[in-house]
Amino acid sequence: MPILSTSFDIGKNYYDTGVTEDCHYTALIKLNFPLFHGFFYKNLEKEALSQLQKSKQVLKQKELSVIKDVSSSHITLKNAIEKIKYSNDYLSASQESFVIALKNYKLGITDILDVLSAQASLADAREKNAKSKRDLYVGFINLAYSTGNINFNKEIQGE
Repeated sequence: MPILSTSFDIGKNYYDTGVTEDCHYTALIKLNFPLFHGFFYKNLEKEALSQLQKSKQVLKQKELSVIKDVSSSHITLKNAIEKIKYSNDYLSASQESFVIALKNYKLGITDILDVLSAQASLADAREKNAKSKRDLYVGFINLAYSTGNINFNKEIQGE
């Protein structure tokens, strides 16, 4: 668009000898309009379109990242649930094995090494059971965090 601008100046010159001139006046009217912008507007349009495409790609990447996090947390939780079932079965079998080994030792059927072996198996089963419970709780927390159902900052600060 053309630009119209104006300026007005009034002045008087004074000299060292005390002589002065009459007042002088200057009025200026200026009209400025571009002849050629060199595809300025087309380049602005192309830049805006490329920024739009970039923003769409960033949004798509964030969406895929969220889907990956939620899917991964869900699968981890499902595996932890199955793992805890097996660790409970292993724990109960190890407890029974220990009780049987201890009774057989008291009856004199087996020696102390069998009891120690059953006790080591029982300790291993307890450890695996504790780890599977921990994995289950971590799975719940990760899934809740991935889906946005928990806010850790508020929980930590007690708000």
